[in-house]
Amino acid sequence: MSTKQKLLTLAGVICLAICLPGRCFAASQQVLPNIGPVTGPKLLHLTRKTMRDYLVKRTDVRQVAIPADLSKLRLRVDGKDVPLADVEYPVCITLRNKGKVAGRSLKAGNGLVRNVIAAALEAMRSPALPDRVTAKLLDSLTIELE
Repeated sequence: MSTKQKLLTLAGVICLAICLPGRCFAASQQVLPNIGPVTGPKLLHLTRKTMRDYLVKRTDVRQVAIPADLSKLRLRVDGKDVPLADVEYPVCITLRNKGKVAGRSLKAGNGLVRNVIAAALEAMRSPALPDRVTAKLLDSLTIELE
């Protein structure tokens, strides 16, 4: 199995962790983050805000500030309280336009929140989207976060 296939599989498992209550385990028995009804919408808001801000400010992905409310959130991972921003899991963002996939990005290698930011900005560069993404187009897109 290639690294990309492994990451895609793990992203699918994270989707289950987001959607299912309680704790989920990967094949390695590593605990996946349990993203609940409070944290999930905050991550989606960060995704859309990051893309909107980029349209106006062209902020580099490394310069995007992690919002204070997300910086303070903690998750229980392997019996320890860990800041959400430091939980290292891959993220997949899919952009849909009228139900069809218009962009997708999978990011790993950083904390969960940084991966959300990087994937959001990369998904906007999809060849299926116009060269110049506008705020109107962005507002019309459905964002899926896995």
